[in-house]
Parts: sequence; structure tokens; C-alpha cells
Amino acid sequence: MNLSQLKLPKIAFACAFVSQPVSAYSNELQAAIDALVGTQFVLSEPIMENGARTGCALEYNVFLRDHLYGSGDLLKVAGSVGVLSIPTHDARKFAGLLKVSPSKLDWDAQLEAHATPSPPTRIYLTSDTLGSNLDELVRTVPNPEAGSLFGVFHANTFLRILAEGAKEKRLKIGFDQNSAERDLVMSVDFDIVATDPDGGRSRSDKQLNNFVECLKMLLRE
Repeated sequence: MNLSQLKLPKIAFACAFVSQPVSAYSNELQAAIDALVGTQFVLSEPIMENGARTGCALEYNVFLRDHLYGSGDLLKVAGSVGVLSIPTHDARKFAGLLKVSPSKLDWDAQLEAHATPSPPTRIYLTSDTLGSNLDELVRTVPNPEAGSLFGVFHANTFLRILAEGAKEKRLKIGFDQNSAERDLVMSVDFDIVATDPDGGRSRSDKQLNNFVECLKMLLRE
């Protein structure tokens, strides 16, 4: 579901406001927004260079309630998680790739959604059993205009968390807002492949299986 499809029901003239934060909306509108919260889709894509596969990526799109920095305001978070093969003189090395692009959402008087980029300064994978991989960060590349942050990580803990996430069909990603010390933790469900405008989810393991098979081939090539 893209942003142009993100329209809330016009309930009892509740649209007599312009670009208010989500926390100011009526109970009925809050319920409509709640139906959208969660993973919207995942999509497996190989990373190709000169006709050869050099990595594997899983794109994601998530709607998240921000109860840490806002009063339950809605964030749309797009991005990807992946693994890149890096040839060296001695042997191949692998790097973990993570992209997080949050945007704050509000609605105008016609209940059309509008997104304002809200870039993080810190991103990482996290797990209840393995902790986070933030200490294995190699470098980040910000894109303030797009509201995104791209991170490159050493592969050790990254791959372990990713493997655990594939087994559980869910991956947790941490990121900050406003350069604050506390982080939001977002879950990406690997078995959601589509979401309709009313919040109904289509579930399938196809994209997850494609991603896992891509990784297996990458790691043994």
C-alpha cells in the first residue's frame, strides 16, 4: 500500500481539522489508524552488479506508533536489511546492510496522508537473546532530504540476529529520533507481503523463503 492509498474513513465530519498530530484525532479515527499499525509488506530482492549477484536484500515498510517521542503519533518507516559479499585478495568477506527511513504522518482536512521525513542518527538490529549489533557498526551514510540513514556492519552478530529473525519470521530494528538517547524498537514481520487500505494483511512465506535461499547461495558461492 502506497501513501496515496492511505485514506482514513470520513467519519461524522471528524475531518474538521487540518494537519493535526495523530494523538488529536477522534476515537473512531484512532481505531482506523490502529488497523494500519504494523508491517505493510516485505519484498526480497537480489543485489546485482555487472550481471552477478553480490548480495541479498529484504525491503520492508512498517507503520509504527511513537509513544516514546510523541503521543502515539504515527511513523511510516521504509527501508531494507541485507548482506553484501565483498571480494578481497585473500577471501570473500561479508557485510550487513541496514537502511531505515522514518517519516511522520498526519492528515489534512480531506484526510489525505502527508509524510514529513524524520531521519535517525542511530540504527541497528536487536534481539532478545543476542542483544544489538550496534558495536559492530562500520559506518553510516545519512540522507537528510530523504529522511534515511544507511548503515554498514560487520557480519558476525548481524548474521546471527538475521538468522534468528528468519526462524521466528520477525526482525527487530532499533533507531532514534531527534538525536535522543532512547531508541524506538520496531518489529518487521517477514510473512506479510501486502496490506490493503483497511489494514487487512496478506501473509505468505514466499518473500522470506526467497531471501533465505538468496543468502544460502551467496554464502556458499
